[in-house]
Amino acid sequence: MNHQNTRRKKQKLTPEAQFRATLDLCSRTKDLSAAVSLYESSASPTLTLNNLNSFLYICSNSLSNPETRDSAINFGFNLFHHHNKENFKPNEATLTAMARLAAAKGHGDYAFELAKSVKNYAVAPKLRTYAPALICFCGSGEADKAYEVEEHVKSVGLHLEEPELAALLKVRAFSWCEFLRSPIFYDCIVDSGYVLNSREQLDDVVKEVHKSSKKWPLVVLHKKRIRSLLEDVSKRKLIEEWTDQGLLYGTPYGSNDDWYWLYAAVKLKCLLVTNDEMRDHIFELLGSNFFFRWKERHQVRYTFMKGNLKLTMPPSYSLVIQVVICAFVNTSTEIR
Repeated sequence: MNHQNTRRKKQKLTPEAQFRATLDLCSRTKDLSAAVSLYESSASPTLTLNNLNSFLYICSNSLSNPETRDSAINFGFNLFHHHNKENFKPNEATLTAMARLAAAKGHGDYAFELAKSVKNYAVAPKLRTYAPALICFCGSGEADKAYEVEEHVKSVGLHLEEPELAALLKVRAFSWCEFLRSPIFYDCIVDSGYVLNSREQLDDVVKEVHKSSKKWPLVVLHKKRIRSLLEDVSKRKLIEEWTDQGLLYGTPYGSNDDWYWLYAAVKLKCLLVTNDEMRDHIFELLGSNFFFRWKERHQVRYTFMKGNLKLTMPPSYSLVIQVVICAFVNTSTEIR
């Protein structure tokens, strides 16, 4: 009796229902080749939005397999371009799947455009829609574009999670290390955030360093501060000049600029112009003796007395009492 009921249910399935049932099976098993065959055998090349999303979902889930990766990307793009016509209204799932395919193809810009287009269809944005573009930019070392995605994500009220934050940390470290490998050698780093009480003071410090060493220093400043300086007409020209000369490095949003100038000063073994006592960093070290010695030998302090700048260079010799073990000094002038 049950067998007869099952046969009747199967007989009642319409072609559309049978198509959907087969598509669901392909989706559950992540069978890309079966999905492609199903689409090619369909009566109409135009799909409903729900069916299109299922096909794109299968494509995006096939990216991890090297054997199906290329065919998944090509099939997914062909489907999307065929349906992306005047009256087509994709939803968040459509755009997310396509963003993943675009990122897998190395087209981070297109993935970002797809993510931003969510607002055009009155769809609530989700982090998963932006993640492919961000991960793609981070993977290709395009730090500035990754930061742009990060800012856009924040602007729509979303927050990055651990995978995205980890990718950003890697690209930030990579871009900073690449910058320090540039052919320009810096004898001095200026902690601009600490110096920047006024544009004139910062400019005076940079010029004084150049006057004493005949080389321009590296000016490290947070991008947020750079943006505010560029908005000020009186300060814009100076920032643009430093940028053109390769003297200015803007630390990314969400980063502590202290770690950038500190890392650069240690790696390049150069002087550091700052009045920052760096107490936070001393407390975070397991052993602070070395750090105190390094500060003593490399930190350049500055003062402005009645508008006149004075740089205090590190002492030529250590100020700490030196202990010499097992030393013998013969003060006698006679040999007996």
